[in-house]
Amino acid sequence: LNFSNLPVGDKFWPERFIEWTSSTACNLTSTISASSHCCKLFGNRIAPVSPSIFDHCIRLSTTILPTGYNDTLIWDRQTHKLVGYTALLPTKLIYSHRFANLSASFELLDQTIKPIINGEEDLLKGWYTTEWGVISQWFDLQRSIIQDCKQSFIVSLLVVLLFSAVMLRLNSIYATLTIVSIVCCTLGMLLLLGWEIGVLEAVILVVVVGLSFDYTLHFGATMPSKVCPIHSLQLAIRGAIRPILMSTVSSILAGAVMLFAETHAFFQVENF
Repeated sequence: LNFSNLPVGDKFWPERFIEWTSSTACNLTSTISASSHCCKLFGNRIAPVSPSIFDHCIRLSTTILPTGYNDTLIWDRQTHKLVGYTALLPTKLIYSHRFANLSASFELLDQTIKPIINGEEDLLKGWYTTEWGVISQWFDLQRSIIQDCKQSFIVSLLVVLLFSAVMLRLNSIYATLTIVSIVCCTLGMLLLLGWEIGVLEAVILVVVVGLSFDYTLHFGATMPSKVCPIHSLQLAIRGAIRPILMSTVSSILAGAVMLFAETHAFFQVENF
């Protein structure tokens, strides 16, 4: 993972703080009480480092070591205690709206940054986020859409199969094959149109299952079982043609209204 625009000398505040405390000269011949105020926190030191001394040295370093919005300490607004540290690490990763590319970038960040800020013992309890919070929100939205779309698609398909088994009985096998074929053909056509899974597309995929069940149920319910195959097919077509035709005409009219829509959501519905 390559970074760009790092601080001068490629050193962040913690590294500069360690160098500053290591180079601090202390009077080693003085008493322990006097040397306890020495900010030589690393290396040879007479007195132990207490939280108060560490806090004193941290505050003293703010007057010597420069900080910036992308490399600075975080103080509590009320108690004025040190609560954290933040650093901006610009990477050379190219942003993309596509979930596959964005997911690969976040996976690379997880593999690179999380072991550094947390470590094996999870002492730092740190985390990372993007400079623009919208990027993280967009990635979370895409990830949740894909997961929820799979679950809702499977649940709706199972419900459809259950109703077809109850109402069509033995014909439910053929109804199931018909529904699966309709859904697969519809998904294939949407992929050929260049669709990508989004909020609207996920809803449309669930609607596809409902429509395929609706048409198949009308056709299967009107097919008599005690007539020869040719006559039963004719009766089923005559009985189901009206509700299916009315549903088809209403869908076409609804799509025709949005035929010249410029809004992406309406255009997608019109294509469907």
